[in-house]
Amino acid sequence: MLVPGAGSDYLDQPAEAKSIFLIYLLELAYRAADRETGRPCIELVAKDLNYVNRDEACAHLPFGHTASWRDSAVRGRRTSLYISTETLANDIRMVKLHQDSSTGGGRTRPCAADKLPRTVLSTVNAQESLTAVLARQEMLN
Repeated sequence: MLVPGAGSDYLDQPAEAKSIFLIYLLELAYRAADRETGRPCIELVAKDLNYVNRDEACAHLPFGHTASWRDSAVRGRRTSLYISTETLANDIRMVKLHQDSSTGGGRTRPCAADKLPRTVLSTVNAQESLTAVLARQEMLN
């Protein structure tokens, strides 16, 4: 997905994307009814928000384009994912929101995947991850 280079969050706080060409992965699985609840549910397997760098851009653009257009669309530099999923040794999955460096780096916000009532992306604000805010706004549009 291509996101705008700048925008704002729900509190009208400014947000500027570190990368504007992103890949959002949401992997779900059907979980059969268990004895505890007696009903089936959908389980979050993986959730990632990643950037696409210039070297990989051609593989993700399924239409004809020029190098100058690609250079204008694939901006920014990042060394880690914006949102990632990690499986711990005891098979517990953690979804992690990584802060943008422009917001001071800072701590990663981990959330247990099996306890999430909604996506991490739906709760992000400009103080945590400017790029993730703009990705959420783009998907809402």
